[in-house]
Amino acid sequence: RPASIGISEQYSFFDELAADPNQANKLWVAYDGGLRPYIEGQGFGDIPSGLPANEICEDVAVSTSGNVVLASMSFQPAGSQSTGYISIDGGATFTEITAFPSNTTRLEFAISPDDENYIYTATVVPGRIGKFDGVFVTTNKGASWTRIWDIDQADPDPGSQAEYDLAITVIPGNKDLAIVGVLDLWSVGISTIPNNIAFAGWPYFQPGSDISAPSGLFDENGDPIPVIDFSIHADIHEFHWANDSTLYVGTDGGVFASFDAGFRYRHSNRFYNVTQFYSIG
Repeated sequence: RPASIGISEQYSFFDELAADPNQANKLWVAYDGGLRPYIEGQGFGDIPSGLPANEICEDVAVSTSGNVVLASMSFQPAGSQSTGYISIDGGATFTEITAFPSNTTRLEFAISPDDENYIYTATVVPGRIGKFDGVFVTTNKGASWTRIWDIDQADPDPGSQAEYDLAITVIPGNKDLAIVGVLDLWSVGISTIPNNIAFAGWPYFQPGSDISAPSGLFDENGDPIPVIDFSIHADIHEFHWANDSTLYVGTDGGVFASFDAGFRYRHSNRFYNVTQFYSIG
């Protein structure tokens, strides 16, 4: 850890952690000094071959087998350019991915849990806070990439802030379909056009439906909290699959959950409430 706290100190920023599926005490750590393996009791290992040193690693994704590892490296000055790298030997060696736009400033990766040949990448290019630029997919473990979402098809980022809010995940059991979070929630697939699923086009809890069904959450008296009609809060930052049907979504408005593989969503903040102040006078 740094000798002092400050944004110029190494290890000041950790952008992503990924567990190694084959070694319980090993993590892949994406931080402001690059991508390194961390083994409990041993500390940090060396930056793998093929990756730049002393650059910011913004994202790391590891396949279910552990054989495929992807990293997004952001070059100085911060936010000026991001480049993707892929390893197919468990992170021993990496090669640069040249399929993405040369002016890319952020990359987010998602690997299908069912087939590590299928990898999706969301890209960002310069804009107000970074403009969402689309989604690429490979079905052959990075040998070739195809753009499946062009910004001309649909724009999920009208405020140009995808440098701030961006996430992508592949649905378990459906390697042809990904969920993308920017301002709100979208789906896109190899043979499926971009579709807004947070507010229209893909049902969540429709008004009046299942409104009395138990949510699985309980109040302070132990009584079940009923399901309430909610859409996903704006600004998506994180996806996490607890199992093949349970997806948690981290947003500016807290945590939302789907228990049917991303078909419907509900508010899951329990009793956590936040008030955000923008100014005072």
